[in-house]
Amino acid sequence: LSDDDLKPEFKKKYTDKLGSLDSAVAIPLNGRNRTCGLIRILNKVDKSDSMYNKVSSSVNSFSENDDYSLLYLATNTANALSNFRREMQVEMLRYMSHLLIQPLVPPAKEYLKGICEKFLELLVKNSETIFKAGVLRIKDANSGFLKVEAKCLSDGVTKDRDNSPRERRTGEFVWLTAIRQKRLIIQDLPSLLQELRKGNEIRFKNEEWILANKFKSVAGFPLVFKGETVGTLSLYAGYEYDPDSIEFVQGFVDLLGSFI
Repeated sequence: LSDDDLKPEFKKKYTDKLGSLDSAVAIPLNGRNRTCGLIRILNKVDKSDSMYNKVSSSVNSFSENDDYSLLYLATNTANALSNFRREMQVEMLRYMSHLLIQPLVPPAKEYLKGICEKFLELLVKNSETIFKAGVLRIKDANSGFLKVEAKCLSDGVTKDRDNSPRERRTGEFVWLTAIRQKRLIIQDLPSLLQELRKGNEIRFKNEEWILANKFKSVAGFPLVFKGETVGTLSLYAGYEYDPDSIEFVQGFVDLLGSFI
């Protein structure tokens, strides 16, 4: 790395801290369906050097055996993280199920709102999930509008969004999920919003809010019970949705749809 054309500000940062920047290796932590981290090692130490705990003055390259050892470490670390996340998801579903089977406490409408708020907090306020914002709407029996029952925004997400009731409009994102009764997942959200300006079928009410907060993806989940859509859940994420996240949220949505 000492011969590479690195950005001066980064090179200085490393050389000030380490004395030199000679070699590096990076191994991704590839868990189930997604990369969940990275192990990065800088400057290999020469064990034959009497100053073993310091970087040798000569450049030492990482060997093939070093790569294998680090890959072994990364694989085990990634598996441990994946197992932890699966266990966490099971615990969250168990907790939510416990809340939903409790006897209704009057007034029922306030109890429902409290359940919906806890539901979103579990998904959005958890550091182990990818979700940055969630909006849960319930269909009003009289007007047929989708009304916001609860919303949750992670730290740093702006609040300047339109939360007014949504009347049925062809092509609007939340109504597409409600009418089709199928989840709708958009992975490359910024690119789609650019296409929307060219007359794409899918429309978002809060386009500027989405762009300002730099969401990477969004998923719409219909809350369905006995063939009827009773509500929708919109979840915005900072990364692309992976299969685990989709199935995990679907389990939550199925529970909540039956409860509502």
